[in-house]
Amino acid sequence: MVLSAGFAAWPWPSVEAIPVTVSERVAARGNKPRAAMPSQADPGNAPIERESRQQALGELKERWRILMANPGAWVRPMKEQGKLVIESVERLLPSRELVELMKAIEVNAAEMGRIGVGSSFEYEVKLLLRSERAEEALRALVASNDSEYRNSGHYQIWMEFASKGCTAEQAAWMTEAAGDPFSARILATGQLCQLSRVDSAAAVKSLFERFDGKEVAWEFGNMLDSFSLGEDSDPKELEKLIPVSKTKDDLASEMREKLVFSWGIDDPEGATQFVLGNQERFDPGVMRSLASGVSAKGAKATVEWVQDLPPGRYFDAAMDLVISMIGDRYPEEARELVNQITDPALRKACFSRVDNMQSESESR
Repeated sequence: MVLSAGFAAWPWPSVEAIPVTVSERVAARGNKPRAAMPSQADPGNAPIERESRQQALGELKERWRILMANPGAWVRPMKEQGKLVIESVERLLPSRELVELMKAIEVNAAEMGRIGVGSSFEYEVKLLLRSERAEEALRALVASNDSEYRNSGHYQIWMEFASKGCTAEQAAWMTEAAGDPFSARILATGQLCQLSRVDSAAAVKSLFERFDGKEVAWEFGNMLDSFSLGEDSDPKELEKLIPVSKTKDDLASEMREKLVFSWGIDDPEGATQFVLGNQERFDPGVMRSLASGVSAKGAKATVEWVQDLPPGRYFDAAMDLVISMIGDRYPEEARELVNQITDPALRKACFSRVDNMQSESESR
């Protein structure tokens, strides 16, 4: 197929790099490292600390209400809101009271048509959990047994933040202090996420030794997203550590797709040969992940790669993703590619998708 000059030169959507870790950002800002956690929870001061946070909560709710009611404060939100976010986190720590404050802010923001500031709170909590006040913050994080707090998305996110800087001993302390299996699961997956950055094989092996993998729970998401092949990783050996799955929505299938994606970035030819040579271990749908990885090489290289695949279900799955990625900007080239799909139903669906993408593009 002859590609147009514009299409061949078009920059393909880049693959997101793993973000800089919080600990690295903290180090750059000169914050002190996290303090060592105690060997066991000491709830002796909990009532006093809780009363203090309750008093601070009432004051902060009122200050946030006043801030959001003032139109001028929203003209420069980073300055006014930013200061109050930092103070709120420093006074309430990652606790039930902080969750209550965030909910109150969300309600007020919705009533006034304002933009929420939830992500700013999460960022400051991350910094606090890597600072000299980490021990104090961690005590507040695991102190409450309130079920609504434990089930909140904020608690779950904060537990994962905390786990990524923990040793095994520290994680054991937090697990005991929190006292519930769900928190233990979050802590474990956070540690595996961290481990996957330095020892992929150990992370994958530990993952399937510790969890049954029957479904993809939300807490595995960041581990899968952060998974990448280290310089010394052998993708073939890593793949052998992942159980063969007959379903498309369990942890094993998600892990295998992520492995293939990362492998496709580093070695498209090797990944392709391995997948096609071991089809009993790979569902055709994995080719969508492989195509996403190959796309890091650019549009022209990706189209040439997919056209070199043998006809059949694996080719169709890869082509399906390529069509989705180029159809809005290059509809004519996309239609030529759609004609190569062997499955009549999929071919028809892809033609319809390209037509819709072209219509939406023209209407913008």
